[in-house]
Amino acid sequence: MTLATVLIVLGAIVLGIFSAIAPLGPVTVLVIQRAMNGDARGALRIGLGRVPAEVLYSALATFGITALLEQFPGARLAIEIVGMVVFFAVGVWLVVQDPNRPADAAAPDEEPPRRRWGDWSGLIISMLNPTLVLSWSAVVAIAVTMIGVEPSLTQKIVFPLGLGLGIALGYVILVEVLRRHGARIEDRFVRGTIRVMGVVFILAPLWNGLRLLGLV
Repeated sequence: MTLATVLIVLGAIVLGIFSAIAPLGPVTVLVIQRAMNGDARGALRIGLGRVPAEVLYSALATFGITALLEQFPGARLAIEIVGMVVFFAVGVWLVVQDPNRPADAAAPDEEPPRRRWGDWSGLIISMLNPTLVLSWSAVVAIAVTMIGVEPSLTQKIVFPLGLGLGIALGYVILVEVLRRHGARIEDRFVRGTIRVMGVVFILAPLWNGLRLLGLV
């Protein structure tokens, strides 16, 4: 393995950790919410559910799927619309849910169906968000421009794998920090912050929709 390949793997891991810890996406917000409700294990399951989708979409990006999408004029628009719907739906859920009930305090050995479904939300939301292809394509394009060399086949393979590892490590770190220190954070502040993020997830796709329609 060349030095360049090692650096690419390390860079992908760091990028994955940052993308997991930074509360900029719906999955991370759901992880924070579940962890603050006292369910660290469930929070980690939500976060890890994001990994397969991110690996898949980043792999498609590294192998140049966007160049193929350009051959179909409506493909990019369709991807953006699906992404907007996903963000809007998650935003509405974060705003209207009752944060005072951490998934209906069930017996330890009997999880309620709503919580069992929630454990899959990281995978479902990420798989239904094909805009990740566009995001990772932009990241790959920037990286290639900075390096000035077209990545090899090996590097195209190890980048998404390193990214997935980084995302997993990031959620392990995030959940552990919240498990240990979450009690020090004011509960009202956490609920308010999560609802604010929900409003952001609602407004962002609405604004993007107006932009696509040429109204702004």
